[in-house]
Amino acid sequence: MQIRTANLAAGLNDRLPSSPVLSELFAAYDVVDDETLAVLLATGAWETIGSGGAEVDVGAILRVTKVPGTEDVR
Repeated sequence: MQIRTANLAAGLNDRLPSSPVLSELFAAYDVVDDETLAVLLATGAWETIGSGGAEVDVGAILRVTKVPGTEDVR
């Protein structure tokens, strides 16, 4: 589970303002029961493209719609 989490976090590094703190993520697993972790491992990677579609550029949408308070969104 930690390897899977580390791989996911690495993929998010260039998309987040700061890198995820792996020790905090791993500590969160300590409060999850073993059965739940086993289910997460057994289900494998989650397919999100089909259900969620292509990634959306939220910053572009906010700039086009000129939503107040979002001037700094990129």
